[in-house]
Order: sequence, then structure tokens, then C-alpha cells
Amino acid sequence: MRTRWLNPREMSSTQTKVDLEREFNPRVAVPNFDAIMDARRRVSAQVRKRCPFVPDVRYGDAVRSTLDVFPAEMSIATLIYIHGGYWRAGGARDNSALAEPFCDAGVAVFLINYTLCPDSTVPAIVRQVAEAVAWIKGHGRDYGADPDRVYLCGTSAGAHLAAMLLATDDSVAGACLISGIYDLTPVLDVSVNAEIGLTPEWVRPMSPMFHLPQGNPKLVMAFGEHEPALWAQQTRDYSAQCIARGLECELLEVAGANHFSVVEALYEAEAPIARAMKHAMGLADERGSDEANL
Repeated sequence: MRTRWLNPREMSSTQTKVDLEREFNPRVAVPNFDAIMDARRRVSAQVRKRCPFVPDVRYGDAVRSTLDVFPAEMSIATLIYIHGGYWRAGGARDNSALAEPFCDAGVAVFLINYTLCPDSTVPAIVRQVAEAVAWIKGHGRDYGADPDRVYLCGTSAGAHLAAMLLATDDSVAGACLISGIYDLTPVLDVSVNAEIGLTPEWVRPMSPMFHLPQGNPKLVMAFGEHEPALWAQQTRDYSAQCIARGLECELLEVAGANHFSVVEALYEAEAPIARAMKHAMGLADERGSDEANL
């Protein structure tokens, strides 16, 4: 059964602030997030030196309607990555590190930028990311991609955006959703909504929990061992809904990881999430026993 989110009016103002900020503002839960992000950028810069990539390819008219491509000579699949940052921070270039193990496996990788809040809204970002995916399907062959085998990957808000795409695009073959938020109800009552600008009328239309994937995508979902309990519960709840709908869904808890470090589990070809995703993509048939299946 899906968790019932507490209505802030049912709680004291102090309890509301402490609980919601702790559970649904990842930067509060991970005080050293700046150091983690700095390390991620350094590793990503090293990957860009090692791997051929094409920066700032334009897919639309907006200033941030660009993407970075790690092409393949003849890709056996296409991976599209959508960055997190609570729809208000982050960028494709910060996450180049995750491209390497998939490039090495012969996958063309596209990392999407999008306009950030408050210069955009969550519904507008959903439309913008859909525009990027449509562009990749139409132009991906120019970079060795296979537009008929498209897989999505997103972390945090990026996982939300990927899930929203799954709800409307039945051609997506699969997705890896990491530490996502799938019911946006709590966002209304955390401090970062001053930048996000989510309004009550958009909560249900923009919540993947109420708009499950179309088609028959293979799903991998993950969260860190040290995620706030209610944030992790969102992944458990959404995966349960997808399984109830009859979808193939593998759920992983990444040992020792928090909300910001969990994406590092994609950097190594033999890491649990990377192996699970490659298995879902048909790139690996055998995996070790180091995954923490739930």
C-alpha cells in the first residue's frame, strides 16, 4: 500500500519544517553534498578527456535545449540520461562519468540539459525533455545511435522526468530510475518550492505515481541505503505500482550510498546498477551476487 503523506496542517509548524525538510530536501539530509558534487565534476571531466564526445548539440530553441553526445560507431542501443537537481540545478556536463561504461559496451549516450526553475516550470520541463527525446529519435543515427532501442536513465528529479516520459511514450524499451520522487505532494511544503514554483493543481498531473508507464519497458529502480526514509519509500511505492501493472522491475538498494553519491554506482561497469541496467538492455546476461535485491 502506498504511503499516506502527512498533511502539514495535521502537524505542528516546527515538526512540519523539520520532518519535511529532512525527508524531502536532499541537501539538508546530506550536508556534504557540495564535496560530492565537486568530485562528480572532476571524474566527469576526466571521462570527457578519455572518451570522444560532442558537446552542446542543440535539440530545441530554448537556451538550455542542448545535449552532450558520447557517440558510437554502430550502437546496439541508445541511452538518454536526464540529470537531477530538483528541477532547479545541475547539468549534463556534471554527469559525463556515467557515460563511459555504456560507451565501452557499444551504447550511444545522450545527456540532456533543460531550462531550470524558476526560469521554467515542472510541466514545461517535462515537455522540453520530451522534445529532446523526440530529437534523439529523429537524429540519433547521425551519432551511431539506434533510435529503435531507446533506454532512459535519470537521477532524483531526472528520474521523475524519465518516469513522466514513460507515462506517455510506449516506444521506450526500458529505464533506470535512481532516487526519484514520484508523488510530488510533499514538494509543496518544502523550502525549495520557492524556486520550483509547484502549485497544487499540478501535483497529480505531474506525479508519475498516478501515471504509470505505457508499453512494456524493462525497469531498474534504485535508491541509496542512507536516503531519507520517506524519499526511499517513494521508490518502493512506485516500483510496487509498476509491478502490479505487470511490468518487469528490478529494485536495488545501493549499500553505503546517500542521495547524491548513489549515482556513482553507474560509473563502474561491474557496479550493481550498471550491471542491472545493461542486463535490462540485453548487454549482459550474467550478473554477480553483489546486487542488493529487495
